[in-house]
Amino acid sequence: MAVPKNLVAHIPDQVTDEEATFTVIGSIGLQGIRLLNPTLGETIVVIGLGLIGLITAELLVANGCTVIGIDLDGEKTKNRC
Repeated sequence: MAVPKNLVAHIPDQVTDEEATFTVIGSIGLQGIRLLNPTLGETIVVIGLGLIGLITAELLVANGCTVIGIDLDGEKTKNRC
């Protein structure tokens, strides 16, 4: 298979294949964060708490933001801090 070099990334030896698969999922949320350009202390609302929404929320928290999560499925918002 041939793919452009900008779509390929080296996986370090200490990273498992399973862990590496989350890179693509995380990059989707990260692109939204880059476009938003949040600053320390901002409050951000993440709508949809599926896999991408949860990773995005965690990335925002790591960036020093306060995150409010909203989802139509009430089960996804139970017992969350």
